[in-house]
Amino acid sequence: EMFRQILDRGEAGDNAGILLRGIAKEDIKRGMVIIKPGSVKPHAHFKAEVYILKKEEG
Repeated sequence: EMFRQILDRGEAGDNAGILLRGIAKEDIKRGMVIIKPGSVKPHAHFKAEVYILKKEEG
């Protein structure tokens, strides 16, 4: 459901509400994901190239 409309799926950037039974609120942290088991490999480190905007660029 999004803004009181039932949706079949969500996309990046969408907000979603779910009900999780048997899980305490304290056990959930920001950034956790709900996925099909085995569908994503967790990573603790990664390499990235970053460009920092100059003040004039915003």
